Amino acid sequence: LDERDLITRRRQKWWQDSSAVRLTPQATFQDLDFPPG
Repeated sequence: LDERDLITRRRQKWWQDSSAVRLTPQATFQDLDFPPG
């Protein structure tokens, strides 16, 4: 994998995690690998 693929996978993982956060209000952004932005 090149660096771009890794970034894409990480971004996809973040979107999955952020969706889970929206579905579970008790979760916080601290549970994510890195903050949005």
